[in-house]
Amino acid sequence: MARVVRPSASLIVALCVLGGVLGSAVSAQRAGGDMMRQATTLSLVFPTDNEAILEGEPAQFYMGLERRFGRERAWAWEGGSYGYVRNARSTPAGWRFTRFHEGIDIAPVHRNEDGEPLDEVRSVDAGRVMYVNRNPRASDYGRYVVVEHLWEGSPFYTLYAHLGETSVREGERVQRGQPLGLLGYSGQGLDRDRAHLHFEVNLLVNEHFGAWRDARHPRWRDTHGRFHGYNLVGVSPVELLGSGSPAFLIEQLLSERADVTVRVPAGPPPDLLGRYPWLCHSCGEDGPPRWAWSWEVGLTRDGRPVSIEPSERRVETPTLEQVDPYITADYLHARLLTRRGPGAELSTSARERLSLLFARPDLVPQW
Repeated sequence: MARVVRPSASLIVALCVLGGVLGSAVSAQRAGGDMMRQATTLSLVFPTDNEAILEGEPAQFYMGLERRFGRERAWAWEGGSYGYVRNARSTPAGWRFTRFHEGIDIAPVHRNEDGEPLDEVRSVDAGRVMYVNRNPRASDYGRYVVVEHLWEGSPFYTLYAHLGETSVREGERVQRGQPLGLLGYSGQGLDRDRAHLHFEVNLLVNEHFGAWRDARHPRWRDTHGRFHGYNLVGVSPVELLGSGSPAFLIEQLLSERADVTVRVPAGPPPDLLGRYPWLCHSCGEDGPPRWAWSWEVGLTRDGRPVSIEPSERRVETPTLEQVDPYITADYLHARLLTRRGPGAELSTSARERLSLLFARPDLVPQW
């Protein structure tokens, strides 16, 4: 089990502010059932012994990397944090980071005399092991483990990547703090010096990922099934870590505003709403309708859905409805738009993600 470290005063203040923003617990209807979901606090243990973030030392917690600013290079711990933190690009508004990092990179705290990492990697909560990739060359993640957790009635998936060893098998139930393997540097582009645990907290986009992959990317290998990284969309995990930092996960997600709103042509609801019915704010006790003239999808700038609503307005192709002013002015800080300002359109990346979101075994949209 991970040791318990009392949070710093600054962290407590930050969490109080977060709690004030999020408000009181909410309830939402679970699809296909008549039980109301009651929001509960979620507190996860750290996946390794590194808890330096609680002590206000991000440079000790994150494994950074060398970031380039034109011809200059600088090592920065920020490169291991969550969000748009990589691939700097010069713009009229200054430097912008255009590559999204979907998880966090946690630095090792234990090494042997040769520099090999020794940190044990543990499940942050009780759950079930859904996937284990033991082939370090089969993914950019290297060796990785995916654990499913049922939080507030919905499945979430924690991912532990770049492992040196794995010690669990698929289908195994694990307890909070149970070892999953050892921290390492398996995967593309890593070496012993930059050994770290890449950790994510994800939603699963589509159970029918295989149908979408075969239709849109037939050359992709069917190695990881539905636990391919493209089919997992992440949320920031730092606020959820630590026994002293409880959070309302779903309430936090519900409080997020869409950076881009898109209207999608008529059809049945996306597979995602079966697992996360609270994404449909207007749906009643019976859940989303079986079919709608269109669907209004709110997306964060990295392409994660924050709302999916049925609509009576008809469209023939995915249509860009609204764009946050910040995204309009700085489209590089998003995966969704082709250009800045008026005349912006949905990018190929955005259309790919919408196609996956609405893919069915019998029909994969070719938007």
